[in-house]
Amino acid sequence: STLNPFKLKGLYVFDTGLGGTIPTTIGDFRQLTSMQLHETSLRERIPSEIGQLSLLNRDLTIADCLLTGTLPSEIGQLRQLQRLIFTNNRLTGTIPTEIGRMTQLTIFESAYNLLTGSIPTEIGNCVNLQALGVFRNTEINGSITELIDHMPRGLFRFFLGELSLTGSIPSSIGEFGQLDSIRFQENHLTGSLPSEIGLLRSLTALDVFGNQMTGSIPSTIGLLNSVRSLSMGFNTFNGRLPMQMSLLNQLGELEISANDLTGSPGVLASLASLTSLYIHDNRFDGIGGLCTGKTWVNLAVNDCSSTPVLSCSCCTVCCRTAGTGSCESIST
Repeated sequence: STLNPFKLKGLYVFDTGLGGTIPTTIGDFRQLTSMQLHETSLRERIPSEIGQLSLLNRDLTIADCLLTGTLPSEIGQLRQLQRLIFTNNRLTGTIPTEIGRMTQLTIFESAYNLLTGSIPTEIGNCVNLQALGVFRNTEINGSITELIDHMPRGLFRFFLGELSLTGSIPSSIGEFGQLDSIRFQENHLTGSLPSEIGLLRSLTALDVFGNQMTGSIPSTIGLLNSVRSLSMGFNTFNGRLPMQMSLLNQLGELEISANDLTGSPGVLASLASLTSLYIHDNRFDGIGGLCTGKTWVNLAVNDCSSTPVLSCSCCTVCCRTAGTGSCESIST
């Protein structure tokens, strides 16, 4: 039997061998309020007729398929849609500016595709947006400074990792008081981490790993009393770790390797929740009591030679010098 386009309200296809293409007749299913296509073999483009589904208000998810081509600009006609997800396809081209017309949108994800160009600042018109996930599209470029300045302040998750964004994180990041997670890893970000980062009291994860950020780690980072994961390795942060980092009582994972940090990391010794710590490839002059009363799950320092750079009785991992990031377990 065939589907009745005049009655169907939900279309859900999960983990099947369904192939072919999404037909242009999808536009006839005017009663659809939700459409999810997961792990299929659907190919080729998303038809522009999808913009005719004006009652689509819950979600449009096409994930883990084989779709190619561009996101149609007609997607902006779905003014009532709340969740738009195109993760893990082979989509190309740019994110259409028309997405800014989708004022009810709460989630937009287009990770793991082949998208190019910049993320349109018009997305800031999506005033209800809570989660933005555009990571792992390595050809997406543009200024993170401009993008952040245009984003709605109610964001909960902000995932822009593994793109080609430039610029610095602006002080306006402190206006996003509801943020739970920031993941800006592996871009081309420069400048310092603004002191306003300390205003994000709900933040549980901050990841700026693998950029070209500079300056000292701001003392206001100690105000992040909900943070559980900090990843700032492979930048060029310098200076000493601020004493205020001893206040991060929920911190379980800290990655600060391959920077230009100096002094002693002993300020971290009092952090009872800390179980994973990477500090190799810095200019620390010792480990400052980190091993006192600790049995680490993972503590990495330089290096793997018979005369290591730092003496560390509780380390579980040693790492090669010269910024290779090559680490191995220490045999007991």
